[in-house]
Amino acid sequence: MKLKLAISLLLCSSVCSAQFGGFGGEQTGENLSSYTSIKDIDYVGDGHIGHKLDIYYPNDGLPVHNVIIHIYGSAWGSNNSKGSADLGTVGLAALNAGYIFVTPNHRTYGDALYPAQINDIKAVVRYLRGNAAELGIDDSFVAISGFSSGGHLASLMGVTRNIDSTYTVEINGDKATMDIEGKLGNYTAYSSWVDAVCDWSGPVDCRYKTCGSAIEMSPENDMVGGFTNAQRPALHALLGANTFIDSTDAPIMVAHGSADNIVPQCEGEMFFNNVKAAGIMCEYYPHSGGHGVNGDFCDEMIAFFNKINDTIPSKPFVGVGLSASERTVEPGASVSLSAKVYATDSTIAKVEIVQNGTVVKTLTSEPYTFNFENIEAGTYAFKAVATFGGGTTSASRELTVTAKLRQSPYEGKQQTIPGRIEVEKYDDGIEGYAFHDSDNANEGSKLRTDGVDVVDGGTGFALGYTAVGEWLNYTVNVTETGKYAFSANVASGTTGAKFKLYIDGTPLTKDVTIPQTASNSWNTYKLVSGTTNADIQAGEHVLKLQISGANGNIDYLEFAIDTTPETPPTTSVGDQQVKPLTGECEVYSTSGVKVGTVFIREGESIEQQLKKALDRKGSFILRNAAGQSRVVVVL
Repeated sequence: MKLKLAISLLLCSSVCSAQFGGFGGEQTGENLSSYTSIKDIDYVGDGHIGHKLDIYYPNDGLPVHNVIIHIYGSAWGSNNSKGSADLGTVGLAALNAGYIFVTPNHRTYGDALYPAQINDIKAVVRYLRGNAAELGIDDSFVAISGFSSGGHLASLMGVTRNIDSTYTVEINGDKATMDIEGKLGNYTAYSSWVDAVCDWSGPVDCRYKTCGSAIEMSPENDMVGGFTNAQRPALHALLGANTFIDSTDAPIMVAHGSADNIVPQCEGEMFFNNVKAAGIMCEYYPHSGGHGVNGDFCDEMIAFFNKINDTIPSKPFVGVGLSASERTVEPGASVSLSAKVYATDSTIAKVEIVQNGTVVKTLTSEPYTFNFENIEAGTYAFKAVATFGGGTTSASRELTVTAKLRQSPYEGKQQTIPGRIEVEKYDDGIEGYAFHDSDNANEGSKLRTDGVDVVDGGTGFALGYTAVGEWLNYTVNVTETGKYAFSANVASGTTGAKFKLYIDGTPLTKDVTIPQTASNSWNTYKLVSGTTNADIQAGEHVLKLQISGANGNIDYLEFAIDTTPETPPTTSVGDQQVKPLTGECEVYSTSGVKVGTVFIREGESIEQQLKKALDRKGSFILRNAAGQSRVVVVL
């Protein structure tokens, strides 16, 4: 069996859709919750958030796979975006091709200056090699890919694979020495050698970005302490992949778009030509797209890696794998578990299926299957343990099966309309039924443990990191039939954020705009309001909150029966005489929502009495029992 370990490093420019700095926004990703995963592994062992990685396994039940490690985008500016590392293109391509998929964090230039970032990626490879048996990895072939500044790191990994000590550059009297390998982690005895590289739109050498029409930005200066190339040419040379090219480097594939306005295409073309001139196996895929991973070429990346891997012998393996027909089911359902044993010359004595530490089935011949029937609600851990003729044993990785309702009210309690709907209290359940999130990374990591991004904000918790098409369901009890006025407590640091409400799948509102409440900050909340476009009938319903414009935070929704009169109250103006407004008056907002009452005596200032009664500013409509009405502005 030929097995592969590939590493993909994605790091987009400062206009990447991934959001940083703790605010909510759109992520580039895909929900991978249907795959077995191990989260937040500390690959250095120092507790730094920039030294965590996630691992995803293909759903084929095989005990050993090759790996694609894929690093998120941030122009070297985020240390915690592994959950949004272009999972929907490179990630799915890797898993569908039978690769383990790994997404690590790495430190930013704010955490530590270069070469800290390349030191981190080399530590990732060493960690995987040092734990290959436990993680089910065949490390006989290691490849690395990256997008944008991740392409820069990937390219550096390929051209520095033969450098295990310090490297010195001197240019026009400027001299600099760096330790490119580094000594991070507990696995420094293992190699960080890579066998193949794929560079997607990478700024592989920022000294050569004068061609094309790239926008002006210089994060590479920040990487080396703020110095420009003119000030410290030796530092910038050590940052550039072209500096290290020689005939011993890894084979390299380059894909770069002509419409890229972040990193000009000619930068990738120049790198390819330099690699080719050094006699290194290489392939170039120019295309007409912009700055990004072009999913049309993911197959070419896999084929390129496989072509090289086919020349490298894989390691022999003896062991057992376990797969399940389904991983998440409704209570009462059944799941089929299947073990597969790799024994080469060994005799298989038996295979035991172990559930939560107890043997539930012993099998002495193929097929090694077990039917887990009438499952009660809960999560169950399974392993397959194979015993060979000589008495030696091998156990599969743990596999979990969960039985839970696809959708049920949060903590078993319906929310009520009229009333306040706390947005973070969406229904319990599973992806695609109770909620839909564009990736399975919980960016806020507050209150809930699934992929929905709940953050601190507003009156407690809020929905953050929103992406177009994401949605949340709420099982609600409507106690009164009628048309409803609603308000939402929202925040956004940019423009374009919107949401829409549905009741039982029927649109309840048009798009509701979330205004920009601060500049590049998601901590300032304000109310927006509106009315439903139809009556909501009393009874149990499912309210859906759907994101139709990204980058908005939502704290809560509040519903009240719409008391707007059929003919909105007005006042006489112009040549007509206006009688004094007196007596007890109902007070409405300009959108028609009743906000209170006030008593006006003849001769009293309406504005002053209204200000005392409401203690708020704004425009209001007053109407008394006699049908008189007046628009009043309180300053």
